[in-house]
Amino acid sequence: MTKIKFFFICFMILQSCESSTSNEVTDSNSIVKEDSSIKSNSSMVNNDSLIINKLRKIYKESYKGKTVSELLNDTLVKGYYEYFYSDEPPGKLSALVLMYTRKIYLKIYFDELQYVERLNFDGDWPIEEIKKEKISHIEIEMHSY
Repeated sequence: MTKIKFFFICFMILQSCESSTSNEVTDSNSIVKEDSSIKSNSSMVNNDSLIINKLRKIYKESYKGKTVSELLNDTLVKGYYEYFYSDEPPGKLSALVLMYTRKIYLKIYFDELQYVERLNFDGDWPIEEIKKEKISHIEIEMHSY
């Protein structure tokens, strides 16, 4: 077996493995966290098209000005397995991102923040305070990788 084939196989194995032991992963732009108080108990659906169809049923305009908590209580939103914060530029909170699969995300954006400071270079905004914030808009994002 050539070195290239060996490394490719190792890469594919690593890509298919998911860490179930870590509750927090940090990179340069975000902190990914699992939170049992807000994640659904239902098992993750493997069919991306079913998830996308479910998320498309959310009437996004009806949540404009409502709290994040109200959106998280919607049965159509439940089923994500972790969340993280989008901070663009780094340290400046722009959205709460719910992750359904490696490819499918629901992004919840804020205009003004009343309960947390927008700037936090540690990226450790408290989720209980984020739940109180008002939503400016919501986007469904799907990646093709």
